[in-house]
Amino acid sequence: MLLRGRTALGLSAEQVTRLEALAASQATTLVPPTAAALRARADLIDATRGDGDLSAARRAMERMQNLRLEMMLARLKARQEARAVLSAEQKTKLVALEQERRGRGIRAGSGARGAGRGPMRNPGRGGMRDGMWREGPPQRPLDD
Repeated sequence: MLLRGRTALGLSAEQVTRLEALAASQATTLVPPTAAALRARADLIDATRGDGDLSAARRAMERMQNLRLEMMLARLKARQEARAVLSAEQKTKLVALEQERRGRGIRAGSGARGAGRGPMRNPGRGGMRDGMWREGPPQRPLDD
C-alpha cells in the first residue's frame, strides 16, 4: 500500500528505498504456511471421522489457530515497520487515503454485499429458498 501510494504520500527516494528493503525482507515472513495449514486441516478431518477423537481435534484446531495468529501478527509487525518510515504528516495522509479507499468500496457496491451479488440477487427465481423443496425432498416410490 505504501509503495503504491508513493506519489500521494510524497515519499522521498530514501523512504522508497527503505520500504522496498522492508518489503523484500518480509517477503518470506508474510507467505502463509500452506503446508502446515493443510496438515493441520487433514489432522482435524482425521480426528473427526467416525466417533471422533476430541483431544486430537483440539490439537489440530489449536495448530490452525496458532498459524492464523502468527500470520496476523507478522502482518501487523510489517505494517508497523513500514509506518515507522513515514513522517507524522505522511501518516495523516495515509489514514485519509485508507479511509477514502474503504468508503469508496462501500459506496461503489464493490463489497461482498454489493448490489447484484449473492443468492438473493433474484429472489423468487428458483433455488431452495424459493420453494424448490417446499413439499420436501423427492421421495423414493414405495414398493408394494
